[in-house]
Amino acid sequence: MDGKKKSTYTGLTEARKRANQKYIDKFVEVKVRMTADKRTIVQEHAASMNESTTAFINRAIDEAMKRDADKKIQLCKTSPLLHHRIFMYQYTFFQYVSMSTKLSIPCKNFSFQTV
Repeated sequence: MDGKKKSTYTGLTEARKRANQKYIDKFVEVKVRMTADKRTIVQEHAASMNESTTAFINRAIDEAMKRDADKKIQLCKTSPLLHHRIFMYQYTFFQYVSMSTKLSIPCKNFSFQTV
């Protein structure tokens, strides 16, 4: 004999296939179109930050949404109704981020005027 062991691997078990499918079913896919050059730049940047491309894209989206919400808060201080709607949007965003990252992110305190 040549001294090598034969592999006993027979592929994924049915339990592993079900577990994989259960995990995949929790997510949706979103297609993003970009040039091959830009994809390479995004992948390299994500690697330089020690994260996957998907994790980087999700982080970029979350940070952009937070910045946008903060801008809206600054713009709508004169309208109590709009102020309330934007607060609810930001509150919902913080709940989403808190749930998705398992972090507790404090929401800003706002005072409301009744109209």
